[in-house]
Amino acid sequence: MRMFRVLAAICLLFPPAVQAAQDKVIVGVNIRGYGGVNEPQQDAKIAQLQGYGVKTIREGFPSALDERFNRFITTAYTHGIGTVAIIYPTLGGTQKHTSGIDVAAGRRWRTPALVDADPNGFRRQFTAQLTALEDAGAKLTAFEIGNEFNMVGYNADFPAQNSGRVLGLDDLNNPNDREARQIAAGYLQYIKIMAVVKDVRDHSRLNKTTPIITGGLANVGLPGPKSFDNQLATGVADTITFLRQHSTV
Repeated sequence: MRMFRVLAAICLLFPPAVQAAQDKVIVGVNIRGYGGVNEPQQDAKIAQLQGYGVKTIREGFPSALDERFNRFITTAYTHGIGTVAIIYPTLGGTQKHTSGIDVAAGRRWRTPALVDADPNGFRRQFTAQLTALEDAGAKLTAFEIGNEFNMVGYNADFPAQNSGRVLGLDDLNNPNDREARQIAAGYLQYIKIMAVVKDVRDHSRLNKTTPIITGGLANVGLPGPKSFDNQLATGVADTITFLRQHSTV
């Protein structure tokens, strides 16, 4: 009750400021799979999002050009809903080390490995997809490169049978740490993909100023001998620091 009274007092004392803050709030949701449904279903979802005041959605790019996906993103855009596009860094990659399904290791689907990322293959597919969206007049809200690639479930560079540690920066830079060395090699490929995204974006027609952000990382805690789920992972801050440390972009 005390907290409620404090908040009420603030609202009474500063109503214009509170209203201004509310006006600047951007409502966004994570949404998956609507690029593959039929047009009536897409339109119904867009109408629902509008009804809730959603201005931004987060959706992953498909592995190949898909007119239904492009139609969903561009239609949403014309209705005032932008897209934070998850661009998977293994797009156009070799898939050589893709892991099979392993529920015990947290892999409920086939899981690609960052080490298989191929800058040239990625450039071809990413350029084609972005060009198709731009041809339809869609400008993206942001490019998000990958998703939770700092853990076993989304990155096959992490061995399914592992020590269960949370690796830190020192581990990733340690060439004698077998587990960390394998993961670091994938992160170095990830940096190359980030550079390609920047180059393609910089030469695009509508998205020259669209922000590029690191893939959403899983909060697994601080570096230490055991993670919360006893699966190998890398700490969020340490992962980002490693990427910055080795980036030339």
